Amino acid sequence: MCSLTSCLFNDTVYERPIVAPGCLANKSTDLASTMLNKLVTTKQKECLMEMNRCVVEVATREGIPVDLSEEKLTVDQLNDTVCAFRSHPEAVITHSEILQQALAVTQALNHPKNSQMEELLSTEKLLIQNTTISGEGPTTNLLRLIENRREKSLTLEDVVILMAQLFALCGENVIGDDKQKTKLQAAFVEAIFHDAEEELPEFLRELVGETVQETSVISAVKVMFEKLHLIGRARQDLKKYRSVLHKAGELEAAVYIPLLRQLIDDVFNPIVSELPDVEFLSKGLTDMLKSGFSLFMNVSKHQPRDHPVLIVFVVGGVTAAEVRQIREIVAKYRPSTEVIVGSTRLVQPKDVLKMIFKR
Repeated sequence: MCSLTSCLFNDTVYERPIVAPGCLANKSTDLASTMLNKLVTTKQKECLMEMNRCVVEVATREGIPVDLSEEKLTVDQLNDTVCAFRSHPEAVITHSEILQQALAVTQALNHPKNSQMEELLSTEKLLIQNTTISGEGPTTNLLRLIENRREKSLTLEDVVILMAQLFALCGENVIGDDKQKTKLQAAFVEAIFHDAEEELPEFLRELVGETVQETSVISAVKVMFEKLHLIGRARQDLKKYRSVLHKAGELEAAVYIPLLRQLIDDVFNPIVSELPDVEFLSKGLTDMLKSGFSLFMNVSKHQPRDHPVLIVFVVGGVTAAEVRQIREIVAKYRPSTEVIVGSTRLVQPKDVLKMIFKR
């Protein structure tokens, strides 16, 4: 709210009180509701283009001149379009929601951490591509990453996030034998002592304790690796969805296909008739009789796509990327089933670390 008024009005004195929405989720207008949906479900470039289109449309409707001479859309151009509302306070009040969303987009893309996130994504892709390399490939990359993290503007927390991702993708044996594991643990112990002079991440501070001593640090690193190995074993009891890495050929890089994406794709794919990791709970006498007769004859099981509404609820948290992927799958198959996605929270990587390493 403060950002909206300070950006658009600066030192302008306006007698009428201005109340901007305090939350981006305010959906009192159809345009703001539609745009909020796109903020979550579309990719960065598409979101920027759609946001600019909405602001230009509103400005044109209000008779506010905007500069459309630039061929390539940039974040600065969107910000300039929003700032064109400065001398039109009535228009700001009327369209405060969409303008606040536009400012959220420009500030997020101009934030210093945006380049850090891009560095994280590129590093993650490199690690995934090297997972199939025999020998010490992943371990060597992780050791190099710990050593050069400051040059890449990454924190120790970022490194642990990447490690957790690597264990989740490749299983508990991703770092090789005990010798490689010991080498990696030693590098983490040294990194913790080095970063303790400044500030440790919250989850590490909780593991290490208030006093950073050799015994407490070594113990914390062992606990951290035990948790990481548990992540690597999380899908071992599944039948079809044990792997989330797909490699089509020897010359092709491994591709990450999230479990939720695989599951929803199988739910709506008409070719897939069996979902071995999805349990159907019988209810009522009819379903119980069918379950009993299935021991003696083929009885077709209910499929999630057979129902008019499918509720996908993710316990622990769902990411915006997962919501977007579900939306893309539904758009691909165009089922008659309505899909509702819910979760306990919209989760970020740091939130995952807190849940994993919380004692």
